[in-house]
Amino acid sequence: MMDFLNNFIFIFLLSGMERRVLSSNLDVEFCGVSKLTRVVVKKCPTDEEGWKTASKQKDCSSYQDKCSGNLTYHCVINPWQNLTVEVCAPPTRIRAGHCAEYNTRGGKIQEYYLQNCRACLNDYMSTEAYKYQECYSPVLRMYNNQQTGQQAQKQYRDISVGSSLTCSKIKYYVLLVIILFMKYI
Repeated sequence: MMDFLNNFIFIFLLSGMERRVLSSNLDVEFCGVSKLTRVVVKKCPTDEEGWKTASKQKDCSSYQDKCSGNLTYHCVINPWQNLTVEVCAPPTRIRAGHCAEYNTRGGKIQEYYLQNCRACLNDYMSTEAYKYQECYSPVLRMYNNQQTGQQAQKQYRDISVGSSLTCSKIKYYVLLVIILFMKYI
């Protein structure tokens, strides 16, 4: 019984780490180097000239040959639509009706499915995201609300930080329950 329980605990604790390693190794679009280039910005460029200027400053060419595609400048939303990020990542075709987002965990640009893009009538390359400003509007609204309501944001932050239950905490509690259970067997 003890060997089974020890093996169970060992496998349980490693399962989260193994899942992360496997998911990144199986995804050909994953680019770990891309994660290192991610920077949160207040606003993305709104036209081609601004995009080119920001692209020169970011200098994604210094990261070439690090991933399965040429790393190019992007400025897109994050999956939670609360930040805009500049990042060097391989370009991705985005289907009509969708915005481009940067998936930090996946280390790649992908389609954002939770919001429709009315202006995105045709497929487009992720490097042309600046053409579809409506994709940035949730982040801009949030930023504007933050400027006018700092106190409300502080209260939200206090609540969300106080109520977070991370995976590592859950593993700790499960391990504690198992140890206590073993004590009474």
